[in-house]
Amino acid sequence: MNLAARSATPWGWTRGCSVLSELGTVSLEYLTLAKATKDARYEQVVKRIYDTVEKAPTWDGMLPTMLHLHSGMPSHGTYTLAGSADSYYEYLLKTWLLTGKKDRRYKRMYNEAVEGITKHLLKRSPSGLLYTGEGMQGGISDSMGHLACFTGGMLALGVLHGVNPATAERDLANAKALAWVR
Repeated sequence: MNLAARSATPWGWTRGCSVLSELGTVSLEYLTLAKATKDARYEQVVKRIYDTVEKAPTWDGMLPTMLHLHSGMPSHGTYTLAGSADSYYEYLLKTWLLTGKKDRRYKRMYNEAVEGITKHLLKRSPSGLLYTGEGMQGGISDSMGHLACFTGGMLALGVLHGVNPATAERDLANAKALAWVR
């Protein structure tokens, strides 16, 4: 990203797409910058990003790891909580918190994503341990990337801040199960 030139060039390996996790990271950074500088222009950038992303079709609230750079529409990739997606979901929640819990859009998008994650990606191993799988065409793989390890903490943080009282008991149980160590 070149702020002076007001341009962005995607990584070659993304085939001209934006990586989902970058949206979360940039959004949180720009909102923090807006608060620190008291310059609303940075917050407006984030709102424009989410105006576009909010229109994208989801799989029960989840987005794939790659989105078209200019349209924000899903392109390719997996549905995962691991690399290339991790901070998007975590930062939806933290963006809502950063707005003083006032911007309901981030809260709604986070809750919709957690529903999809719970429905499709949370799986039990043969020994009963909870993990996050990865969704791709044709089903869910039994692969949990190391960057998905934040998921238990994310769910617990959501419960702590009352993001969805109706699912708090379920989300806390899942948080504990994901973070449990033998």
